Amino acid sequence: MRARGINDDTGFLPGEQLSRKTFTAEAVRQDMAVIAGELHCDAVRISGGDPERLSIAAACAAEAGLEWRPGTRRADPGWHPVISGTVAVPPTAVRY
Repeated sequence: MRARGINDDTGFLPGEQLSRKTFTAEAVRQDMAVIAGELHCDAVRISGGDPERLSIAAACAAEAGLEWRPGTRRADPGWHPVISGTVAVPPTAVRY
């Protein structure tokens, strides 16, 4: 096994409702600290549909020392938040 990980939901868009209504950078930092420290994970899959939220979560994951990968539910199968540049993440935060 290469990594121990978990999924972090930044909010999907089923219709007009977000699956995660409250989203702040501080809450995400706390989530990532729990994922790394208490759950002893070293990786996180960041799921969601909002590029700004994905960017914040990716930066927080990197700050917590977690390897991360994006997971999205977009209709366009070619859409990828990091490769397409739709999510502005510092190069140091991109850890595949």
